Amino acid sequence: MEYEYSFKVDSLDKYINYCKTNNYELVEETNQTRILYKNNNGTIARITTKEKDNISNTYLDFKYNNDSDEILKVSRETIPLKVTDDNKQDIDSILEMLEYKKIKH
Repeated sequence: MEYEYSFKVDSLDKYINYCKTNNYELVEETNQTRILYKNNNGTIARITTKEKDNISNTYLDFKYNNDSDEILKVSRETIPLKVTDDNKQDIDSILEMLEYKKIKH
């Protein structure tokens, strides 16, 4: 079970400035691209690509869809499955078989 805290913000600038002025250390910086899929059973599938130092890794996971505006969201999710060139076609087939439709990139 994962506890997720969500806050809507217009910009991250004031948080970044706070960290800089309070001597927080930047440990790493990554870029992340996520494709969301949804079906009619209340879950979403996510294909997430993380890129760091020109190396990218892609993972598939599933999560209960919680669209509420509550500050504390409780949601179950699967462990990530690594997507490779060898299994990409398999992943696409699984998503299609389970009737997931792409909703957002």
